[in-house]
Amino acid sequence: MSKLCLIPSVGYWIENDKKFFDRKFYDGLSIYQRLWGGALQVCIRKSTAPLPKFGLVEYVKEASPIKFVFLDDDEKPGIKHLNGVDVALVSADEFRNLGLSKICHLYKVKCIYYIEYILETRIQINFLSSASFFKKIKTTIWLLLMELKRRSSLVYADGLQANGTPAYNAYQNRIKDAESALLYFDSRNTVDMLISNENLNERLSRLLSNNTLRLAFSGRITAMKGADDLIEFAKILKKKKVDFHLDIFGDGDLNEFLSREIDKAKLSNFVTFHGAVDYKSELVPFIQQNIDVFICCHKQSDPSCTYLETYSCGVPILGYANKAHSGILKIADVGWEVPLRSINTLVEKLIEINSNRNEVADKSRRAIEFAKSHTFEKTFQNRIDNCRYVMKQHD
Repeated sequence: MSKLCLIPSVGYWIENDKKFFDRKFYDGLSIYQRLWGGALQVCIRKSTAPLPKFGLVEYVKEASPIKFVFLDDDEKPGIKHLNGVDVALVSADEFRNLGLSKICHLYKVKCIYYIEYILETRIQINFLSSASFFKKIKTTIWLLLMELKRRSSLVYADGLQANGTPAYNAYQNRIKDAESALLYFDSRNTVDMLISNENLNERLSRLLSNNTLRLAFSGRITAMKGADDLIEFAKILKKKKVDFHLDIFGDGDLNEFLSREIDKAKLSNFVTFHGAVDYKSELVPFIQQNIDVFICCHKQSDPSCTYLETYSCGVPILGYANKAHSGILKIADVGWEVPLRSINTLVEKLIEINSNRNEVADKSRRAIEFAKSHTFEKTFQNRIDNCRYVMKQHD
C-alpha cells in the first residue's frame, strides 16, 4: 500500500489547548485520504496567522484516519519524516520546504512540489505592505535569494502541481519532466454547491429585465486585494448616475476605512459592507441569488480561489488584468479585464457591460460551465492522478 506525505504551507491553530485546522484544508485532506486509497501523513506547523472567525474544524486524534506530524516552528522536513513514504507532495511556497526534493532524490522518494505564488507576486505583496522602504528592500533581496533556492530545488522534483496559470507558466519547465506538471484552479465549491440551472435562469431573468445591476466583492479587506479601490469605483458610478448596488464581504485591516468612507461619501444606498460571513451557508447563497457581476480589484497575481468560486455561482468577473485573471480569460470567456489600478477604466467597462446585459448573461452561463470542470472533487482527483502518474513515470 503506497504512502503519501503532504507537507503544506498552511498551518494549524491552538486555542484553549485544542488544535484547529482550516475547514477547506481539512476537507481537502479527507478527499486525499479517500482518493489516494493508501496511507496519508501530513507534516504541519503551527500557523502564525490570527485564528479565523469562521471555517475551522477541531482536530480529534482518535477520530482521524490521517497521521499528523506537528513540526516545530523552525523545523525543516527531512529524511526522518519520509520513512515509508512513496510520494511527498510538498508546498514550494513555504521556504522551509525548499531543498527537500534533493533529499527525496537521494532516498528515491518521489517528490512533487505544488506552488501558487510567482516571484512577481511575492514582490508585489511586499511593496503593498505597510513596512518601511528599507524593510521592503531587505525583504525583496531575501525573496530573490529564496527564488534562486526554489528554482534549484525544482530541478530535482519529479512533478509539479501549479495553482493558476502564472505559476504553471513560470515553473513547468523547471522540473525534470514538464509532462509531469499539472495546472489546476483552487476552489472550495463542491458539485452540490454549483448554482442550479433553475436558479441561474431566475437571476438572469431579473438581470435582463433591467433591474438594478447587482455587484459584489468578497475576500480580504486589504490594499493587496484592492478593497480600497472599491470606494472610489462606487463614488464614480454614483456620480455618473449608474443604477447599481455593491455588496462587500470580508475582513481585514481596511474594515474601518471602508465603513468610514461609505458614510463620508453618502454611499449607504449604493454600497453595503457585510463584513465576514460564513462562506457556505451565507456567502455562496447570497452571490448565487443576487449578484450579476463580481468586481475584482486584485493588484497582484496570486491565484485566488475567488475566481473559480465566483464562476461556480454563475457570475462573471470584471477585474484588473493581473496575471491570474488574464490567464483564466485566455482559457475561458468568463469575464472582462482592464489595466491594473485603472479605476476609471473599470467604471467605463462596467457602464459598457450594463448597456449590454445579454453579454453578461452569456458570460454567466460560460462561467458555470467552466466551474463544472474545476470543482473541488475534480481538482483533487486530478491532483491524485498526477501523483500516480509521477510514480509510474519515474519508477
